[in-house]
Amino acid sequence: MPDTDESGNGRLRTTLKAWRRGLLGVRAGHDIDWYWAALASRHPPFATAVLADAQVTARRRDERYEFRNTADAVIQIIRLAIVTDSFFGQICYRAKARCQTHRIPFLPRYFHHLAVTHGGICIGDPVVMQPGVHIPHGHVVVNARTVVGRGGDVGPVHDVGSGDQGRRRPDDRSDGVDRDRSKSARTGDRGRAS
Repeated sequence: MPDTDESGNGRLRTTLKAWRRGLLGVRAGHDIDWYWAALASRHPPFATAVLADAQVTARRRDERYEFRNTADAVIQIIRLAIVTDSFFGQICYRAKARCQTHRIPFLPRYFHHLAVTHGGICIGDPVVMQPGVHIPHGHVVVNARTVVGRGGDVGPVHDVGSGDQGRRRPDDRSDGVDRDRSKSARTGDRGRAS
């Protein structure tokens, strides 16, 4: 009887993997775990990213952006989260990305929901935002394989990296720039995506 139970679990696991691959558009036999592991390794630590985001947000709002100590930084981060809804959404995105890096289940979806409902910020799983990004208002969608670099601005009512034109699959291992993507953007070094 145990043989039947194990083979039943094995069939279920195989069926679920096939269903997941079908949803992602990945052909059978191609491994995409390397892609998600490489992506997770590019996300910055939570505290570092939130602190840099708070400094950039305060600077762009013409407020004091040099924090005296850790307690002052925490107070300013809480104040910015209360004053600007988009900063709270950005903190939720950072928490989502960090939970995904550590492979914590359920919490990334919860933080994504909070970012969308409270901050109007919808940032997809394959997006990497480096520390020090400014999102002045909500209503932002960033998706697909997109990197938002330090000092980047993502403006309101803006859509970065979405659309199916020229879409690359996760099993494509080339690291070159995808020239076929019409809406993809790479921002940073004071670049603007608004």
